Amino acid sequence: MIMNKNRTRQPLRQWPFLLLPVMLIGVSAWLVIPAANSQQAAQTGGSQSASNGPTSARSVSSTSNQTQLPPPVYKSTIIVASVERGAMHILRRGLGVLAPADYGRLKAAIKIAAAQAKDIRIGQPATVDTRQGIISGKVINVGPEDSSGVIAVDISLEGSLPQSAKAGMNVDGVIETARLDDVLYVQRPAFGQEGGVSSLFKLEEGAATATRVPVKFGNFGVTVIEILEGLNVGDKVIISDMPGYEGVNTIRLN
Repeated sequence: MIMNKNRTRQPLRQWPFLLLPVMLIGVSAWLVIPAANSQQAAQTGGSQSASNGPTSARSVSSTSNQTQLPPPVYKSTIIVASVERGAMHILRRGLGVLAPADYGRLKAAIKIAAAQAKDIRIGQPATVDTRQGIISGKVINVGPEDSSGVIAVDISLEGSLPQSAKAGMNVDGVIETARLDDVLYVQRPAFGQEGGVSSLFKLEEGAATATRVPVKFGNFGVTVIEILEGLNVGDKVIISDMPGYEGVNTIRLN
């Protein structure tokens, strides 16, 4: 049997017609699917923007409201003192030890920062705390300023010494350099400096809030400081340190 070669080649000519529908389907899918994805992404993005919009607005509004309110401070975390009028003792304090003195007695040899010792003079009254009692005395010698900015001061011990007192015992000396009559003063704040200008939070009526006011200081002692301007008798102020409230003018007290 002899085969017809022309008939066996006819199916090969039909392949392009069979592939054409497949190609059309692929092209259609390539065009339709990205468009659908783009539309879905646009809808999703729009819904997210719509949901984020009010939230952002609420956040800004909430932040704005918070900045307008004074920061709360708990009264248990602060120290409040009242401004008083009366006699104010200017005291200078220094630490030291008992040292041998004339006639077999002991004296207190203390050291005080030169900036605080400028008003110390021989003969000024003083007291010495031996940790076992307080002994009265007076300044008997004021030395020169050393290289570290400290002045050595000797104080006589005129009272009875405890039996355990001996040279080398640590003591705490306080010297009264002046007495001011009829002045305004307050317990010394954490940041007050003699002759300086600073600010304190003054409690308002009812003690629910406190407002920052400028204050000019005068002489200072170990525990108190003179008020020259900014406060009146009976004013209550916060004397403890207030970190984090440097730029705040009004605070709420809880």
